[in-house]
Amino acid sequence: MTQLYDREREMKLYVKEREQEAANDATRKSTLEAIKKLMKKLKMSAKEAMDFLEISPKDQKTYLPMLKKR
Repeated sequence: MTQLYDREREMKLYVKEREQEAANDATRKSTLEAIKKLMKKLKMSAKEAMDFLEISPKDQKTYLPMLKKR
């Protein structure tokens, strides 16, 4: 019985982690699109767009390589 409870708890934790990961991916994708739109429509640099969106310097380091891929 305890093993079943532990397994069920592990599965719930796994699902919760995957849901959080999916939410984080969706946030990153929408932020990346917002940066690109500012760059295109307002002729901003990537840095200017990220500063405008108040993206932390730490997170900016994550987005810069993504922007260079396109």
